[in-house]
Amino acid sequence: MQPKPQRPGGVTILGILAIIGGVLGILGGGLLLGASPTLVAQSGLSSGAFTAFGVVGLLFGILGLVFGIGALQLAKWAWSLGVGLYALNIIDNIIVVATHANSIGGIAINTLLSAYIIYYLFRPNVQQAFGRSA
Repeated sequence: MQPKPQRPGGVTILGILAIIGGVLGILGGGLLLGASPTLVAQSGLSSGAFTAFGVVGLLFGILGLVFGIGALQLAKWAWSLGVGLYALNIIDNIIVVATHANSIGGIAINTLLSAYIIYYLFRPNVQQAFGRSA
């Protein structure tokens, strides 16, 4: 049995940030799902939009938390989950920009970060750390 490769520092940082982001996504999604009718009315959004944002936030939060834990353990499945999660994040950002043009600045940064994370996960040393052939 081969010893497990050492975890690259970037994977450690990514895993910790994914866990923090996952917990915040779960909290934010839960808050949106439990928003009072008064808050929904004041926002100008429909209750369906609040529910949709809450579900998406909750889903991304759970996936981010699971990815972060798996990344810290260098679980082979975590690499695939990370690539998929950040690709979905880019798609989600495109949808948000297409439907809410006033949010382009923050979304652009988020999209660039997601694209960089995907690039980073495909680096040969990172793939090897996750037990994938580069």
